[in-house]
Amino acid sequence: MKELKGCPFCGSSRTAVRFNDSRSGKRFYYVSCEVCGSRTRGEAVNVNDSLDQERIDIAKDRSIASWNQRTVSADA
Repeated sequence: MKELKGCPFCGSSRTAVRFNDSRSGKRFYYVSCEVCGSRTRGEAVNVNDSLDQERIDIAKDRSIASWNQRTVSADA
């Protein structure tokens, strides 16, 4: 699993991969900041199938990649 960058909004390093389960049988993995509450959108894994570790790892990696993505300003 990739390392998380600090929060792009408040600069905190207190970030983590988390998940929520939905009533529709999906588990959504996302990254959030414990300080300001910003977060990525969830990457879904179907919980009704056996929770395949490979699918979980892919969902976590996609969430981390989304969190770590930064834009470069035009002035840079």
